[in-house]
Amino acid sequence: MVEQEFGLTSAAMANLPAKNTMDMCHGPLLREIIVFACPLFCSTLLQLTFTAADHIVVGRFASHLALAAVGATNSITSLIVTFFMGIAVGANVLAAHYYGARQLPQTRDTVHAALAISLGGGFLLAAFGISIARHVLMLLHTPPDVLDKAVLYMRIYFGGMPFIMLYNYGSAVLRAFGDTKRPLFYLTVAGIINVLLNLFFVICLHKDADGVATATVISQSFSAILVWRAIARTEEIGTLRLRHLGLKPAIVGQIIKLGLPAGLQNVSFSLANIFIQASVNSFGAFAVAGNTAAYNIEMLVNAGSTSFHYTAISFAGQLYGGKAFARMKKFIFYCLGLSEAVVMTTAAVTLYFGPQLLRLFTKNAEVVDWGMQRLWAMLLLYCLHSSMQVFSGTMRGLGRSFEAFLIVLLFACVFRILWIVFLFPHYRTLAGLMMCFPASWLLVTIVSGVYLAHLFRTKLREASASLA
Repeated sequence: MVEQEFGLTSAAMANLPAKNTMDMCHGPLLREIIVFACPLFCSTLLQLTFTAADHIVVGRFASHLALAAVGATNSITSLIVTFFMGIAVGANVLAAHYYGARQLPQTRDTVHAALAISLGGGFLLAAFGISIARHVLMLLHTPPDVLDKAVLYMRIYFGGMPFIMLYNYGSAVLRAFGDTKRPLFYLTVAGIINVLLNLFFVICLHKDADGVATATVISQSFSAILVWRAIARTEEIGTLRLRHLGLKPAIVGQIIKLGLPAGLQNVSFSLANIFIQASVNSFGAFAVAGNTAAYNIEMLVNAGSTSFHYTAISFAGQLYGGKAFARMKKFIFYCLGLSEAVVMTTAAVTLYFGPQLLRLFTKNAEVVDWGMQRLWAMLLLYCLHSSMQVFSGTMRGLGRSFEAFLIVLLFACVFRILWIVFLFPHYRTLAGLMMCFPASWLLVTIVSGVYLAHLFRTKLREASASLA
C-alpha cells in the first residue's frame, strides 16, 4: 500500500543504491569518502566563491562603504539563518539512519517533513529578518555611513529566504543518500547566474549592496527549483507529493531531537561572532571592509573543513543505521587525514597569495592591510578547525548532537566571549581579537576527541541497539 501511494516500487526498494546514491556500509571505504567529499568540497568552494564574487563586484565597482555594508550583516544573518540550517542537519542524520537501515517508508516521511520545515521556516525568516534589520544593525554599532546600505542589503537578502532554505534542506536530504554530484551541478548553474547578475546590477544599473542582494535571491531561486526536481526523481523517496509535505509528530520530533542541538550550536557561534563583529566595528569602516574581504578568502580554506564535516555526518549516519561498526573508526581516520591535507594545502596557498587575493576585493591599501592581519591570525592554525569539524560531524552522525552542542557551547562560544571581555582589552589589535578562534578550535578538538574515544570504547554498540 505504501508502495502504491508513493510510487515506491519493489524493485526500487530492493535494488539499492540507485544511480545517484551511495551505500556507505559496503565497498572500498577510502574511495567512497573521496567520491562523496570531492563534489561536496567543490560545492562548498563554489558557494563561497560566488559569495565572494558579491563582495568583489561591490568592492571594486561600487565603494568600500558598500563592501562594509555587506560585511556588517554577516554576523546577524548567520545568527538567524544557521539555526534552521542546524535543523537541516537533523533531517540529514535521520534520513541517513533510515536509509542505512533500508527503512524506506520512514526515509520518505523524513524527506517530506524536511521540505515542509524548510518552506515554512523560510517564510517566517523572511518576515522576521525584514522587520528587525535596522534595529539589530544599530545595536551592533554599524558605522553611520554604512547603516542604510546594510539595512537595504539585509532586507532584500531575507526576502529570498524561502529559496535559500529549500536549497539547503534539499541538499541535506540528498547528502543523506550519498548524492553530492547533483547539488554541485545546480550550485554551479546558480552561481554563474549570480555572478552575471552582480555585474549587470552593479555596473550597468549602478546599484551597490542592494544589487548583489537581488542577484543572490534570483540565483538561489534557480538552485532551489533544481534541487526540488532532483528529490522528486530520487527512487528511494518515491513520488514527491505536495499534499504530503506535512509534519508527522514522530518524524518531526526525531528531526528536532537531532537537529535542535546543531541549530543551537550555530546560534551560539553566531552570538559569539556578533560580539567579535562589534569589536571589529570599533576599528572603523576600513577595518570592517578588510575583515569582510579576508573573511571571504578564509572561507575558501573553510570549504575543506565544511565538506568533511558534512561527509562525517552522512557517513557516520549511514554506518550507524546499518550497524557497520567495523568501518566506523577506520572512516574517522581516513576522513581526518584527508581533511587535514586539503585544509593545510589551501591555507598555505591562501597565505602566500593573500595580498593579491585581497586586492580582488578592493584597491584601498589600508583595507588590504587590515585583511592580512586577519588572514595571518586565522589561517596559521586552521588545521585545528578541520579536526574540530570532523569530530563534531561524527558525533552528530552518531546521534550525539546534544553532546556536540554542549562541547562547542562551552569551549568555543563561551570561551570566545570570555576572551573578548578579559583579554582583548589588554591586546587591542585585530590579530589579538582573531586569535580567540584558533584557541577555541584547539579546546573543542581535544574535548571532542576524548569524548569520541570514550564513546567507541563503552557506548557505541549500546547506543546503536536503540535504533532497532
